[in-house]
Amino acid sequence: MKDTLDHHGVNHMLVSIAREMAKDTGKKPADADTIFMGGTTPTEADQKSLADFALAKNYNMLFSAFDPEVIGDGPVTMLAVITDGEAKAAVLPDGRLWKKDRRSPAIIVFAELNAVVRMSTKGRLIVREMTGSYHEEGFAIAMDAVRAAAERKPAHAPIISTIGNLMIIMDVETMMMTTLQAV
Repeated sequence: MKDTLDHHGVNHMLVSIAREMAKDTGKKPADADTIFMGGTTPTEADQKSLADFALAKNYNMLFSAFDPEVIGDGPVTMLAVITDGEAKAAVLPDGRLWKKDRRSPAIIVFAELNAVVRMSTKGRLIVREMTGSYHEEGFAIAMDAVRAAAERKPAHAPIISTIGNLMIIMDVETMMMTTLQAV
């Protein structure tokens, strides 16, 4: 596992993504069962490790995969790891961040699966079937908002760890809130 990512750059992007998704919740962008994390693009084995971890800890996770050469462009893909906390965990691959307009909260569109993931008013992830159309401009609106927010450097210190063989990055505040709420 070679570490070539700009940890701070990824961390600022992750916090910005979390805030864009939680825009209308009035809550902190992390809940006891929702963790925003990122790193390089996970392999199939890495995705299985993420699902196993999510199931064991009863966490839902949003994983943003970055190209080490162009972190400032935003994630190249996003994965949602959703669990029922008892018997199943599913990985939704190949997601893209989308916004209806500048003021709306961001969602993740999984076009190949005909699904979207949004954040509830309680800060939890909700998976729904895709309905309606998602104009291409919405993807650009979402990434412009995330890049603008990341330029303001909203994150604290990054935590670097591994799940299986996958290096992950998350914000220290996200980890602290998750740990406190899980107790």
